[in-house]
Amino acid sequence: MTGRSYYKRRYLTLLALGILILNTRCNFKSDHNKPTNNLPKSSTTEDSVVALVARLPVVKNEMNLIDSLSSGKRHVKFIASLNDTTNNIYEVKVCEDNGDALVTYYHINVDANKMIVLNPTGEMDEE
Repeated sequence: MTGRSYYKRRYLTLLALGILILNTRCNFKSDHNKPTNNLPKSSTTEDSVVALVARLPVVKNEMNLIDSLSSGKRHVKFIASLNDTTNNIYEVKVCEDNGDALVTYYHINVDANKMIVLNPTGEMDEE
């Protein structure tokens, strides 16, 4: 094998490997660029709490604002967590998913026993 054909074969191998890597990266589908259905479909308590928060006027306005300012590229996500297990109080964080991070705009507390929002403006009391 001559020196020239060895380097040509090595170059073509590296070129093929580079194309394969680029093709794999381009075909990677990211979840944060897809529109999400913010209203849950199942009937669990947590999903019901999130659905209740998603219907609040302050949250609807924020969803519309984020969607319009980003031309549909950014969306609102909800993160629900059970804060008070004794009283069944959930905290729902209303966040903007900007692709790199979640930016929290509101912390909304919901009494899951009565299905009422405890702080409809999303403002937290100073402790």
